[in-house]
Amino acid sequence: MKRFVTVIAALVAMVSAYSQNTDLLERMYEDVSDSCVEMTYTYSTRMYGTKTVGSGNLVAQGNLWHMDGNGLQMWCDSEDVWVVDSKSKEVVIEPAAGGGSGYTSNPALLFINLQNAFKVSTARDTDDGGAMLYVLVPQVECPFEYANVVIRKSDASITSGSFILKDGNVLDITVSSMKCLPKKPESEFRPKTSFGQDWIVTDLR
Repeated sequence: MKRFVTVIAALVAMVSAYSQNTDLLERMYEDVSDSCVEMTYTYSTRMYGTKTVGSGNLVAQGNLWHMDGNGLQMWCDSEDVWVVDSKSKEVVIEPAAGGGSGYTSNPALLFINLQNAFKVSTARDTDDGGAMLYVLVPQVECPFEYANVVIRKSDASITSGSFILKDGNVLDITVSSMKCLPKKPESEFRPKTSFGQDWIVTDLR
């Protein structure tokens, strides 16, 4: 009987610890859902032996987002995506469900969609104790095998993430700044440039 009670107590402690470990992740989800998130990041991909690096600034609010990086600007108003190369005066417009929102061109969007796409497998403190490392596995059909995401304890902001694809390729993202700010009007997530006759416009809608 004593051994049974000890086992039950240990199980209760494990469940309690797990709940506490996920509290930080839940706080991040809540912050993101109630805010307009601004994020500055760098990333690298290792695809079939080829490494690609890049950087960007992302402003995201639910299904609305704007990205500036690697010579391109992208807007999404939840219905359409604009991919703009101002230097060459070219723009591609396509439905939001199309390829314009792909994670390879805008990888920080993975963080915004974590709650919908992944669930927690394990969680533990980082070596310095200042953050939590979450190992996440997909809960929807997607190309990822799992993800490692680090969240800072002091403000529930994301510091980094590694996304391992089913084919063995890897996407690493480092976040240098993440802020949760008041929400913006929907018009902020559409380009304000007038695409005149001097622009090459490809409209795939």
